[in-house]
Amino acid sequence: MKASNNHTLAWTIKEEYQGILSPHLLERLLNGVDITDCETVRALPSRTVQYLKPTSPALPALFLKEYHPPNVLARIKHLFHSPAEKEWRFAQILTGKMVPTFVPLALGKPKRPGLSHRSCLISKSIDGGKSLKDYLAQYHPNQSDPTGTAKRRVLTALAHFVKDLHQKGVVHQDFHWGNILVQQGERKTIHFYLMDLHRIKVKVRLTDKERIHNLASLNTAFVFTRSKAERWRFLKAYVAGDTRWEQQSRHVARRIETLTVKMVQKEWLKRDKRYVQENKYVVPFMAGSYRGYTNRRFSSPELLALLHDPDHAFSAPGSITIKDSNTTSSCTAPVTLGGENRAIHIKRYNYQNSLYALKNCFRCSRGKRVWKTAQGLLTRKIATPLPISFAEQRKGRLLLTSYFVTRTIDHALPLSTVLHEGRADTFPRNYSGKNMLLSKVAQLVREMHARGIWHRDLKASNILVQKKVPDREKLYLVDLDSVRIKKRLDRKEKIRDLARLNASLVSTTTVSMTDRLRFLQYYLKTRRPRDKNIQDYWKAIAAQTQNKMKTSGLSYPQR
Repeated sequence: MKASNNHTLAWTIKEEYQGILSPHLLERLLNGVDITDCETVRALPSRTVQYLKPTSPALPALFLKEYHPPNVLARIKHLFHSPAEKEWRFAQILTGKMVPTFVPLALGKPKRPGLSHRSCLISKSIDGGKSLKDYLAQYHPNQSDPTGTAKRRVLTALAHFVKDLHQKGVVHQDFHWGNILVQQGERKTIHFYLMDLHRIKVKVRLTDKERIHNLASLNTAFVFTRSKAERWRFLKAYVAGDTRWEQQSRHVARRIETLTVKMVQKEWLKRDKRYVQENKYVVPFMAGSYRGYTNRRFSSPELLALLHDPDHAFSAPGSITIKDSNTTSSCTAPVTLGGENRAIHIKRYNYQNSLYALKNCFRCSRGKRVWKTAQGLLTRKIATPLPISFAEQRKGRLLLTSYFVTRTIDHALPLSTVLHEGRADTFPRNYSGKNMLLSKVAQLVREMHARGIWHRDLKASNILVQKKVPDREKLYLVDLDSVRIKKRLDRKEKIRDLARLNASLVSTTTVSMTDRLRFLQYYLKTRRPRDKNIQDYWKAIAAQTQNKMKTSGLSYPQR
């Protein structure tokens, strides 16, 4: 049924709900009337999703998805292919194919042809539904799922759900764990629902290439959050019963993993660009002679006032100077961020000479480079202090100074301090505690290298250890001035980082030669100390460490 009166949108209402829904009521819901609860679930430049609880007991809880094209090009596309209309149509197609998805109740489209500004889709809420991302996050080893049984059950059920989609010719072009809803039923049964249908295709039969591409798209969420064994278990459940795919399952697994890496790297590069342009994450600012970008999450009048004269922070009440040299200066200072009093860390890159200013006419400032690097690390799931802002001061094109501002890490100490003797009062120094800490450091360095991050100044003092709870620490990379982000690191680059870290711990008597070997085993993920790969790395790291120690006038302890 379509609205025939002068409402903003022309409404199409599902036949079963025409008795309790009307265009007038839908417009009132759209305007926030006749609802007892309203929560914004998602807000993007192109669409918003809201949870609505109507006052009428005859109406169930609803989800309102409103599409609003952000530019003229998007409006032109919207004119011919309205995402709301596509979701409405595909929801009915999938229901006919017995594919679980949401129940659409009403579709709102512009009444007149032209460059439309919005379209709406109202659907029935799925009680107790969570995104697959949030659902899996509740299972932690040794806590909610000590044996891992529940997590295995979820992944096996997910494999069967994806297999059913592919057998019915359904391929989601934006297939990730945020577009799969999970509902737990009675007796721990698990039900999956496919969401965000504006980017799906329904075909008679999917090719092997399409299936592998779709599996790789889903795998981008799992490659850094689930072990290889778990991903292999998922694939085995997916190919079960398909003789041809079972026979070549290992080949399929390699193709999926290779394609996943390419997809992840492409997404990383795409995200890296968004932090130097205005969007929902960052906002540009001009404060006096300073310009730069600020994280929207931390934007506040107090922060803007500080950025109007960043040098004042170094002498302001409550500030603590950490370093003051000819090239860089840094301090911590209190400021209000998002309505809360926070301590921030400010690093200033000082003007050195006219050659320095001239060189930076043709490249971005160090403050901006470190800002982009920090955002790149966070995109790649490598912990570093949250970047708040960067600012630079120029005279014409000549760079005078630049600044990089981050949040401080509470209750954190450099790794060099933690491992040094005399800190047993702060961090436990027993064998198992030290062993666990070394394994976490090795894991951090391994993940950093696997994701193309070359620190080039990887010292124990540049790794912060934050005490979260007893026997649990979180590690952060700091001092990112020399960091380079590449597609792939070669062996020499990895060894340079490892040798520099090794050299920084030479004077630490609590780290024995056995500890160093154990660290390398953790890094290479091998339990065999006589493995040829570990011996090659050991010799190369020792040689580079010795060379570095010679230049410093120190000696490296022999094996």
